[in-house]
Amino acid sequence: MRRKQIVLSKDWRNYIDKHPNSKWLVCGVGPSIKEIDLNNYTDHLLIGVNDIESILKPDYLVIVDRIGTFNGERKNTIINTKCEEIFVNNTQFSRELGNFDHQRLINIPLINIRKAPQLSNNKIVFSNNSTFVACDLARIMGGIDIKLIGVDFTDHKSLDNPKQLERINHDYSILNKEFKKRNIKLTNLSKTSKLKL
Repeated sequence: MRRKQIVLSKDWRNYIDKHPNSKWLVCGVGPSIKEIDLNNYTDHLLIGVNDIESILKPDYLVIVDRIGTFNGERKNTIINTKCEEIFVNNTQFSRELGNFDHQRLINIPLINIRKAPQLSNNKIVFSNNSTFVACDLARIMGGIDIKLIGVDFTDHKSLDNPKQLERINHDYSILNKEFKKRNIKLTNLSKTSKLKL
């Protein structure tokens, strides 16, 4: 018996310019996320990735990895997220989460930054890390001042190696160049990050 396809009610295009001229904190789960005082950023919207809610509650959540990528407490945090707006790139994502409320999901179309370096409002660019997608979503939603925290890549099991770090820095340099053309400021607040903007 075939399972009924999940139909999502939220359309990602409704988020284009939802927050014009806005400030954002893109929150990864690297060590520097625990060093930030959010009281200094009350005028910023928060967009986080994966199991960020073990540390803070974002306004928006991005999960582009399969749920099987996570285990233990990380997976439990994602399953029990309180976030009402979750960007994913798989309309059937909630099937892997059992009774997860799929009405909170927003399916996004992704394209590799190297295939679409000029950026557009038709697709969101990706690289090899979730926070990259979060940065472009902040842009799509109207961000003009986007700050990164917890985007460190230190001791990361799959990204803290020369090949992946080269890709990270190369792709972020493309993104930052395009952001500057649009007068969007991109800043890394982490002092220990291996990402160099």
